[in-house]
Amino acid sequence: MGKRKSRKAPQKKIAQKVPKVFDCPFCNHEKSVECKLDHKLALGVVRCRVCAADYQTRITYLMEPVDVYADWIDECDKINKTDPDVSAVQDDDDDGEQGYDDAPPVQRRDNYRASAHDDDDDDEDDDDE
Repeated sequence: MGKRKSRKAPQKKIAQKVPKVFDCPFCNHEKSVECKLDHKLALGVVRCRVCAADYQTRITYLMEPVDVYADWIDECDKINKTDPDVSAVQDDDDDGEQGYDDAPPVQRRDNYRASAHDDDDDDEDDDDE
């Protein structure tokens, strides 16, 4: 008589952990942004350890740290798309240099020391008369 084959024990499903540390969109450092959730105050805080960029938002009891980080990224994209002052200066010239046509010309003061000492001019040339 043969031994009966036993069934294999069912494998446990490995639950994926939701990350609490992310990459910073401003300084591009990896794993430098931490997310902390305060359910008592209903406040989620995301802060970069390197460049100190931070974001706060209201949370619910269902939100995870990745949700607060995603809200921060969405807010950054929204600001970059709507605010033209925040966007980078674009190249308008054909010569490859950035255009700053609206800026006033810079005046260089090479004669700064000469003009500062004009009042105290003690030349010996004046004594010849």
